[in-house]
Amino acid sequence: MNDLEEYSVGFLSYEWSGAPPGVIDANSGGTALIGIDEAIRFFNRKQTRGFSSIEYQIPIKTGEGSWIAYVLGIIAIPATAFATGYAKKAGEKMAERDFSDLGFKDIARKSVDALRIFIDLVKHTGKASGWGTTNAEWKESATIVGILNSDGEVLYLPAEYLKWYYEIPKTTLRKLVAPITKGRSMIVGSYPQIGDLHTTKITSDQTSLFDSEDKEEDEFLFPELKHGIDVTLEGIITRGNQETNSIGFQYQDHILNCNPASGSIRRFKSAMFLHCRLHATVNRHVASLTHVDRRPTLIVNEVIPLESDGQQLLF
Repeated sequence: MNDLEEYSVGFLSYEWSGAPPGVIDANSGGTALIGIDEAIRFFNRKQTRGFSSIEYQIPIKTGEGSWIAYVLGIIAIPATAFATGYAKKAGEKMAERDFSDLGFKDIARKSVDALRIFIDLVKHTGKASGWGTTNAEWKESATIVGILNSDGEVLYLPAEYLKWYYEIPKTTLRKLVAPITKGRSMIVGSYPQIGDLHTTKITSDQTSLFDSEDKEEDEFLFPELKHGIDVTLEGIITRGNQETNSIGFQYQDHILNCNPASGSIRRFKSAMFLHCRLHATVNRHVASLTHVDRRPTLIVNEVIPLESDGQQLLF
């Protein structure tokens, strides 16, 4: 193990033949660094809301190899008056530590590990979204979930990770896989515990799993869902936002925004991340009263879970 490996919480590398060690074209390298920065920030926010209110940096050191970037941790800097005190204390704590114990290291370590397991899940199931939990296996008081693939194989992962994965931005995934070409693969390594390295690889024939083009902007989604009609649909509730009192409903590989006909979305809590039947009224005039929305919004009257398991502990 070299010094960078010892100090890092994980790494992202691209390997291929025919290039000098440590060299990659500027566009690919820059895109990859932006992608890993976005991915880590996404998983940081999922771990604690505090990362939405402070400004911080993710230090990365490039090293020898075909091209490798080591993630060293997180450095907080003041962003707002509200966050200044928090960042100052964090900085004082970091000043007391040596380089190998960089501040917020445990959070960064978990974020890189979540990214690595996400890649394993996509390869395992052959898709970057829409994982149902029907027939899933639950362990350790429902904190570990086993997702089956079409071959009947099971991949076990933390249940909280699965909850995060429903919302990971597709644009971030595209940036991570953008440098992958024929003969060039990507490896993500994480250290769930110090000295315990786990890696996963994406090859050029697997990039389509992570780089699905989203043509929804130019597409009139579900023309059969006309404004004002009542519908019964089956899908998966993938998210909930109490601030906007809305939920996301995955229906035929698209996420539709939904609002309750009355009351709070908390009454749908028992159906979150489950395959369910939804009774709703279609609204296609959210953006304008004179123009029909390309994407329907659903005004939900009732949600009926079609499966039951231990995943209430996800909340």
